[in-house]
Amino acid sequence: MIQSIVSRAASFAGSIVLLLIVPVCLDAQFYRQFPQQGYGQAVPMQQFGRPGFGQQPGSPYQQRPYQQQPRGWQPQASPRGAVTPEQAQRLYNRPATDPPPERSEGQVYPRIGGEFEPQNAIVISVSELLPQHHVVFRGICEATSGHVRLIVLYNSGNQVREAIKALATSEADLSHVYFKQLEMNTIWLRDFGPRMCELENGQSMSLDFFYDGQRPQDDSFPLRWADMTETDKMSAHWTMHGGNLLSNGRGLGLTTSRIFEDNRITFPNPRPGSNPGQEAREMVYRELKQYCNLDRLIVLQPLQNEKTRHVDMFATFLNHDTVLIARLDPRRDPVNARILDRNAEYLEDNVTVDGEPIKVHRIDVPPAQGTSWSPFTNNIMANGLILMPVLNRDNPQIVQRALQTYRELLPEYTVVGIDTTTLKDLEGALHCMSVNIPAYASLPAEMTTYEAARTWAQQSAQQ
Repeated sequence: MIQSIVSRAASFAGSIVLLLIVPVCLDAQFYRQFPQQGYGQAVPMQQFGRPGFGQQPGSPYQQRPYQQQPRGWQPQASPRGAVTPEQAQRLYNRPATDPPPERSEGQVYPRIGGEFEPQNAIVISVSELLPQHHVVFRGICEATSGHVRLIVLYNSGNQVREAIKALATSEADLSHVYFKQLEMNTIWLRDFGPRMCELENGQSMSLDFFYDGQRPQDDSFPLRWADMTETDKMSAHWTMHGGNLLSNGRGLGLTTSRIFEDNRITFPNPRPGSNPGQEAREMVYRELKQYCNLDRLIVLQPLQNEKTRHVDMFATFLNHDTVLIARLDPRRDPVNARILDRNAEYLEDNVTVDGEPIKVHRIDVPPAQGTSWSPFTNNIMANGLILMPVLNRDNPQIVQRALQTYRELLPEYTVVGIDTTTLKDLEGALHCMSVNIPAYASLPAEMTTYEAARTWAQQSAQQ
């Protein structure tokens, strides 16, 4: 009765981040690298990103599906001393990808919409979510009722049974919940999931960036989704985690300096007087901006001692001309408080939308405990609903102020706090584990309703 029931944080082999004491937020041509663990310290790259299923000892996904180049291999330099996109692709040795699309300044399509726009569905996966994170799963299912479809991806029938079990005592209307078999390695769909772009003809395209060769099912998600929904697709040979790209839907994107570490380019024979580091950053910036069809890609400073170093851990767009930036008590965390203030100040002073300065609002967040954060901006936003992640250790007064901030800025929205305490050690929250499918994008033709899944689970338990 039910269909068979069914999961890219680029991992780094070890390198060094150059740290400077002059932290500024800016567009890539003025980019400076920032301290991550104190001024002057080297940061091992494998510390960045969340622990993945394929990184666990003994995992079958530890065998990389993509051929690795010999140690010390470097791409050949072009006559100008810079690698071409085709040469850079060999850094990853990924299957064939598409060249960046031709674009001109102000070109509208293809367009990555904002999450504040009408949404067709929210997608999550239960590949690693149940049973230990059943509170998170149930909270999302119940809170999205009446607002947006919720598509639950699964690997096996047992995961469907666990999902139905988690919802067994719920009194919410769950008719908006659908199940679809699509195997994943992890639950962090935002980072490796499709970026759904609107095309000029009103249809959509799934934009796929390189993710992690250790997690092939995660990396192939955008292309599998495109095939399942009969959607156009385009693959890029660069890495751009979904949690590290926020779009206002009108040609403006926000990211952090992690993009330069995810897309490292080396120059074996740089020409005299050249600046290879700057050329590499300009190339990465230009290519990502072109693939995403952005007029401006603002590179902000990530939080210190926050492992993902993604922009969604401290920022979110509320609409096309309004952005919300986290704020920390400088007495509790002076370094990150200043980083966030500089990010907000840079946006206010340097970024315009429709000829007017972008509106920047702040939301108070608790300080980190170790490397665990309460990222109130790491939300799920869909059709008049905002789900804000909350940890049980958070100061209730700060939580209430944060919820009130959303309600005052978006009075027409329903704002709900979701307990994500069990996720805190995994370095992720609600935005990280979900993918928005905008109204202009299609959904799979065949999905299993909640009622059908519940009936199947009950019958299979009796057998």
